[in-house]
Amino acid sequence: MNATGERAVIEWNPVQNAFRYSPEKGDPLNYRPVIESLARKDLLDTDGYAQPMPGWAKP
Repeated sequence: MNATGERAVIEWNPVQNAFRYSPEKGDPLNYRPVIESLARKDLLDTDGYAQPMPGWAKP
């Protein structure tokens, strides 16, 4: 949650080592354009999770 009350959830799927960003109220991290771009490039699975890209930090 940010100072204006916007909130989102970031989830990690440890089995697939994949991440999902779900804005719940607003877009506190301004990631919606990133998620939309990943979706256009077919880089999200059916549940909205994205695999880390080469060069991303590993957990």
